[in-house]
Amino acid sequence: MSIQLDMILEQMKAQKQSFHEDFDVENLRQTAQMSAQIPPEKDVDFAEILLGSRNSDMAIPPKPREDAVIMYIHGGGFVSGNPKYVRSFTSFLAKKSKMKVYGITYRMAPEYQFPAGPNDCLESYEALVQMLPDKKIIVLGESAGATYAIVTALMARDKNIRLPDAVVAYAPCGDITGRIDRAAYKDTDPVIGYNALDKIRNLYCPEDADDPYASICLADYKGFPPIRIVWDAGEVLSPDSREIVNKAEKAGVHVEAKEWKNTFHTFELLGAMLPEAVEEINDTVRFINNCI
Repeated sequence: MSIQLDMILEQMKAQKQSFHEDFDVENLRQTAQMSAQIPPEKDVDFAEILLGSRNSDMAIPPKPREDAVIMYIHGGGFVSGNPKYVRSFTSFLAKKSKMKVYGITYRMAPEYQFPAGPNDCLESYEALVQMLPDKKIIVLGESAGATYAIVTALMARDKNIRLPDAVVAYAPCGDITGRIDRAAYKDTDPVIGYNALDKIRNLYCPEDADDPYASICLADYKGFPPIRIVWDAGEVLSPDSREIVNKAEKAGVHVEAKEWKNTFHTFELLGAMLPEAVEEINDTVRFINNCI
């Protein structure tokens, strides 16, 4: 464990979980916006473009590759976040991969419930496919965005849209039905509380939780593209990742899985600030390059 990680974990343990059982959506959105104070990489430029009807915040590294791009889907419990808030991460990812990173936006709960978010992600992905027909496209997301990254590929497959060339999912939420027993992680996750998923379900998808696009642990992964799934062993969502890995492997999907220990939910977002995040992003880039 790095000194930086140890310090961050001590700070997190002294604070209330971001997603506790009675979290307030507006406070969560304001907290997410504070992430924008972390500066992006100095030599990465940004441009705003539309993908379909959705805004995209594009990170452009020096001399970007011409053969491949990344579509990034932000997390935030389906209720908060914006790619502009995590430019420090998208710029670092763009610099490491030498690819343009399209950070997309989507409608969020509770104002817009399922399936608005997944539909927006698919719309952006399809627009990117049409705009860049000769380029490889990787879909990458974290937390709720990791769920949407997987859903985007599932929906593309089911609608006969060209599949992503690879998917990267950092700690997806795979089940909102309540059927997964999470009791073992009640005191081991400094970010997501044991009972927070009940509130997330009620805000995001109160009626269709057993839809495989809402609870991706219930999905059929036959014909799914290569996927890298990453999570921490102690986080509340760790059973989700393990179950997705199991289902995808049984369906014959090329799966690369990494379970970290003693990190935290979506630690990758700290990018250059955290040695463990740098290591994971390097491994992510290696995986992507092997797939394209």
